Amino acid sequence: MSQNVPESDRDKKRRDVLRLLSQGELTDTEIAEECEVDRRTIYRWRQEPEFATELAERVAEQGELSRRYAIARRERRIKRLEDRLAALELIVEERKAAHGALTGGHSGYIAVEPKKYGEVLRFDAALAREIREIEKQAAIETGQWTEKRELTGKDGTPLMPVSFIEVAGDEIAPEPGEADRGPAADPSPQP
Repeated sequence: MSQNVPESDRDKKRRDVLRLLSQGELTDTEIAEECEVDRRTIYRWRQEPEFATELAERVAEQGELSRRYAIARRERRIKRLEDRLAALELIVEERKAAHGALTGGHSGYIAVEPKKYGEVLRFDAALAREIREIEKQAAIETGQWTEKRELTGKDGTPLMPVSFIEVAGDEIAPEPGEADRGPAADPSPQP
């Protein structure tokens, strides 16, 4: 099909095929339809060393661009998390300065709510929760977070923790000072 196509049109189609192949989103058949070339032409082009080298370079370039884009997006997300955390920490610092003399005011998590007959102090759980969630998300974004999970055996049943008593055996050394008291200090009834 491409043999009867003028050289400039053939080159344009070849460039389009290279571009689409390097993106890796379409099959050869879909690319052939999109670029109006035969699928066998794409196969032949792939066999040419010059085409194969250029395709490999473009694929590597696309991979690098994708990696840099993903990193840039992650960095922007982390920056936004840092900005939100800084804003919330500013609230905490301002509350410390304003309410430091009040009970719990030094923490910065105490909010003073005006009521009809005075003020009410309350712990700002929403603020604490939001700070904790931002810190968790930042840890996830930077790969510093792992979820706790239950350890299981080969059969899938949960592993039970081994206690000190089971490891030490039946005899457990007495606590310091217990040996001095003797049997009279034992509150349990004797048989």
